[in-house]
Amino acid sequence: YYANGSPWDLQQPAGANTQVIFNDGGDFGADATFTFDKALAEVTEGIVSDAVALNNKLIMNEAVRYAVEVEGANKFIIDSTDIFIENENFTAGREEIYESGIKLSYDNFTFQMGSTCHLRTQPNAGAYSAILGVWATTNITITGGNLHGDRYTHDYEFAQGIQDENDGIFLVGVKNSSVNNVFMEKFTGDGLVVRSTADRNSDGTEVGGEFYSDTIDIENNTFTDCRRNGFALTDCTNVEIFDNEVTFNGLPATGT
Repeated sequence: YYANGSPWDLQQPAGANTQVIFNDGGDFGADATFTFDKALAEVTEGIVSDAVALNNKLIMNEAVRYAVEVEGANKFIIDSTDIFIENENFTAGREEIYESGIKLSYDNFTFQMGSTCHLRTQPNAGAYSAILGVWATTNITITGGNLHGDRYTHDYEFAQGIQDENDGIFLVGVKNSSVNNVFMEKFTGDGLVVRSTADRNSDGTEVGGEFYSDTIDIENNTFTDCRRNGFALTDCTNVEIFDNEVTFNGLPATGT
């Protein structure tokens, strides 16, 4: 997706077009914020081909990776961006669903979307996907912005089946975290799904070496016009859910 390396790596001279804003103390890596620049990143907005939507996803993943692993940022801000991402996936595994989208698996990290940030599912035929995914992570916050599914543009015929696991946010094995002030609509599945990395033992105890979701706040979000519940908590403990708007979800008799 970048023929000659990341555009952030290629900035000359070093720091001339930096995206990092330091905290008041000036300590690099301590409360450092990375602000996404769509022109520098070369994402393509509007209705696009599958190939371009895939490129948008790869760019977003590279931007998040660069922000955290290279610049040492713990907050990623994105606004004034309206893009489709290709996340078509035909495999039902939870890890495959996580891998299909933009991956945010960094401890002590905030992904902050502004009110004019719109991340959209590229219309597809896959049955299992997510726009944003988090795996085995502690203290992550996803806040603000707008996530849109492909409920009314999805191809339900190609793969057949129920087609109800294309989601907005997919949290797996997440602890001490928050999803707040996000608008989620029109997913063939749910706006938000919370799971753990493995099923529990038959007596309800945890399997050693796996990560189980615990202590999550779901606050001030909108879940609307999704084919399932709007949000689904399939394995998590100590969840607080308050001041969310949950409207017009579920599958009507028409089947769409």
